[in-house]
Amino acid sequence: MPDYVGVYEGVEIREYLEFFAAAYRIPVEKRKKLVDEIMEITDLSGVATKDVGTLSKGMRQRLCLAKTLVHDPKVLILDEPAAGLDPRARIELRLLLAELQKLGKTIIISSHILTELSDMCNSVGIIERGIMLKAGRIDDILAERSAGELSQQKLLLRVLGRPDDAVTILRGLPDVGGVEIDRGIITFNFMQPIESNPGLLRELLQRGVPVVSIAPATQNLEDIFLNVTKGIIA
Repeated sequence: MPDYVGVYEGVEIREYLEFFAAAYRIPVEKRKKLVDEIMEITDLSGVATKDVGTLSKGMRQRLCLAKTLVHDPKVLILDEPAAGLDPRARIELRLLLAELQKLGKTIIISSHILTELSDMCNSVGIIERGIMLKAGRIDDILAERSAGELSQQKLLLRVLGRPDDAVTILRGLPDVGGVEIDRGIITFNFMQPIESNPGLLRELLQRGVPVVSIAPATQNLEDIFLNVTKGIIA
């Protein structure tokens, strides 16, 4: 299923799917039942007679996925399936893909929308310039905390009173960057493995920072991506 959905305007949804069923040489006597089942799975039954050319982007994505299912493939390869969809359409697409997974389909998604992959996928591979840099189950990758595994940590710091003094001290420390405050919570990047965190805590206490807590922020796929990729170098 490509990222750009091409459709044949001037035909109804049912006709569109029956055309592809014929292209896949599905026997005539089986096509109607097959198309009915696919429209039921993709929630298109109620608009079977609607002109394809009048469909919204979300409905076109749904129709293109239905067309992709006509020959009952075991593996689906979807390129940016959520691109350009509004929030409701993205949620509906995510639920639909979950249903297809329950039906035994293996689904491979190529996407730059990393935050959505956590909700749609159970495994991920991060590729840069044709090289697989990281691959595995998302839960396992996000849980990694081994020494040196990540080039930097994102930490959350809570202090007593006003945090401004703590921010000034943090910005003067080596291996600390990206210091920000959000609703009294200080976030910053620490370019050392987790084993160095106690030393950082001692340093803050010795400098008079009234630390309440310091802990790693929850990792997400965007954090992992930034840590394992180098980006394009001119």
